[in-house]
Amino acid sequence: MGENLNKFNFLIVDDDDVIVSIVESALEEIGAKNVNSVSEGEKALEHYDASLSGAATNIILLDLNMPGMDGIEFLRHIAQREFKGDIILMSGEDKAILKSAGDLARTHNLSVAAVVEKPVTLESLKQAIHNIENKQVPADKANCPAIDITEDDLREALEKDQLVMYFQPKVDVKTKKIVSVESLVRWVHPEEGLIPPDVFIPLAEQTGMIILLTNQVIAKSIAEAGRWHEQGYDIKVGFNVSVENLETLELPEYIFGQALDADVDPKKIIVEVTESRIMADLAKTYEILTRLRLKGIELSIDDFGTGYSTMEQLERIPFTELKIDKAFVTYADKKPKSRAILESSISLAKNLGLRIVAEGVERQEEWDLVKVLGVDLVQGYYISKPLSAADLLAWLKETQ
Repeated sequence: MGENLNKFNFLIVDDDDVIVSIVESALEEIGAKNVNSVSEGEKALEHYDASLSGAATNIILLDLNMPGMDGIEFLRHIAQREFKGDIILMSGEDKAILKSAGDLARTHNLSVAAVVEKPVTLESLKQAIHNIENKQVPADKANCPAIDITEDDLREALEKDQLVMYFQPKVDVKTKKIVSVESLVRWVHPEEGLIPPDVFIPLAEQTGMIILLTNQVIAKSIAEAGRWHEQGYDIKVGFNVSVENLETLELPEYIFGQALDADVDPKKIIVEVTESRIMADLAKTYEILTRLRLKGIELSIDDFGTGYSTMEQLERIPFTELKIDKAFVTYADKKPKSRAILESSISLAKNLGLRIVAEGVERQEEWDLVKVLGVDLVQGYYISKPLSAADLLAWLKETQ
């Protein structure tokens, strides 16, 4: 772990000298070289602003209860500065307060790598840094200038076939055998390199290109599934569709047509629908989703637990799969409230006869928990990160 930590610039924000000393020693022990500390929020903001002209701060270890500007207020200020690094929250406060602070930070679009109870231990710090090192977007690039992508760039990407698909396996919790994959789109820009979806998906939605983009995702995903089936891998393929697609009455025929062209059984296709995004035109959405099921295509409700009219949707839409959002899976073995939501979601899905997927499983403890609770499939870095089509085939040959 030591060599990798050289690329990180740490900032400890805590008014307790003893805690600062403990954290500094722990960071030094695991190999961190670039560590600064301040005793209050105002000084932390000054340090952060100054660091932008040099070695920009990209990991902040933040105490919540400080005099003057407390940690909660600091989160708002650092969010206003569009901080793109990672935050490790530290506090001796009640666990519920810690969790609420973490949720608040995420609401500010801040990346919370861990929420650590005091006294901070070497093991808890190691786990937090491990979370950062294993992120899909490397933390040493967290404060790089934002990629300036225009509408014309995106249109050119769609016209010149610059979008590529990555696939994250979903495996049977009992056998670890792959059952399906979720397709995740990436943009390989000729100059900028690999561009993540959170950069270009909002642009596609704002400019009206999201339907064309989603159609490319559908076509590419199903075509890859056809190639897997030719090689003897009987894998289902899932992809998320946009709200705009769910208002397009031609969607069922389009997906069915792509399946015919690729010689893929429609029963091997899963349309994933994000729970909180079904609410646009309910009549059209219900019609389209029901027609998809009539054609044999499966329906998955994605990010379950993050939406608004869940029960009505589950009752009215013929879903076949329920994906429990990672927010209720991550550290559920240590967080009673997350575990309670996880257990109730699993119970509900079982009673409705739905296949259950736990998203975001990254630790052995999480795997063990969801297995005991009766989850069917697991998706997350504990099994595999998202893989290119070629890497997925290599992974299949090695593990299946």
